[in-house]
Amino acid sequence: MVVFLTVMVDLIGFGIIVPILPLYAENFGASGLKIGMLMGIFSFMQLIFLPLWGRLSDRIGRRPVFLISISGNALSLLLCAFAGDYWTLFLARLVAGICSSNISVANAYVADCTPPEERARGMGKIGAARGIGFVLGPAFGGVLAQFGQAAPFLGAAALAFVNLLSAACFLKESLSDENRTRSQVKSRTQGMRLVNSIEGLKPLVVMGVVQIIAFSMLEMSFVLFTERRLELSSEEAGTVASAFFVYLGVVIAVVQGGLIGRLTAAWGERVLVMVGLALVSVGMFLITLTPVGNFMALLLFVAVVAVGQSLVTPSLSSLLSRATPVEHQGTVFGLYQSGMALARTIGPLTAGVLFDRSENMPYWVGGSLMILAFLGALSTLRRPLKRVTVPV
Repeated sequence: MVVFLTVMVDLIGFGIIVPILPLYAENFGASGLKIGMLMGIFSFMQLIFLPLWGRLSDRIGRRPVFLISISGNALSLLLCAFAGDYWTLFLARLVAGICSSNISVANAYVADCTPPEERARGMGKIGAARGIGFVLGPAFGGVLAQFGQAAPFLGAAALAFVNLLSAACFLKESLSDENRTRSQVKSRTQGMRLVNSIEGLKPLVVMGVVQIIAFSMLEMSFVLFTERRLELSSEEAGTVASAFFVYLGVVIAVVQGGLIGRLTAAWGERVLVMVGLALVSVGMFLITLTPVGNFMALLLFVAVVAVGQSLVTPSLSSLLSRATPVEHQGTVFGLYQSGMALARTIGPLTAGVLFDRSENMPYWVGGSLMILAFLGALSTLRRPLKRVTVPV
């Protein structure tokens, strides 16, 4: 429960500031390119540092890395609030990206504390915490923005410091001293060697990266698609798209928080991954068939995508954790989340180029990528993953 609350509060803070960050940067005269750099530096730093934090959590424990991450996030938010120019704001987002390790370490924490058969349920709770955070964050941010553009950053920083105090008081270490001493992975190269040594693990990582590229293409292009297909003004499109993302977060929270455990017990993670990938692919193709001005059809098609993604994310994480030796959970999840950060860099850039050609093209390409991931799942998940202990 403490980890759930830690991740949820962290994501609420993230949700508070992300919608208003581009507008805040414009106050400092930032161009479109500089705003893109500001948004991209966070994911780029995650790409570099997430594997490091994962390896470190295997060696010193999950709790210290959690506390470092929350502290760095709180300080970066304060720096944003008191920024006097664009480059200070840029530095703040760079620090936030470096210190962002909560999700990968949270997954490793769940793996430490849950038996394999309960792993998907635990991963689902982490996903539900993210969903709730994305729902509540923008709502809080909208309220705080009425008190000035720095207010959302100050509110998010205050929330982060409360989160830090809570974690310091109540979060217990999940990794035993014995397992910490067994971890010998000291570099990204050794981590990749470990991933390659476990049969079927690398395809799972690739599958996860491909499906996140596709999903992030939807996230990037959805506001623009809504504006055109529903024939809205830019202001109306922003409002409607925000409501859709809240709706998306609610669906994800319900499926991952309440249903994933029972579905896993009935069907298993392998089936849920394949069903989820199929649903996301179908949903993305259906979105392109939305009749002009038909809000309800778009609502239904987005729900198909949301349910599919809700099945894929915790099920893939569960399969990864079940195949990974306990002393290397942080390493593997650090590399996995680093791949996710790369995917979230590639996906939006690709979607932007494709959208300039056609409003449907990001969804056609994204749906096709999901088909490729589905075919990869059919091949990879036919046989159980083998847990292998190797010298790294």
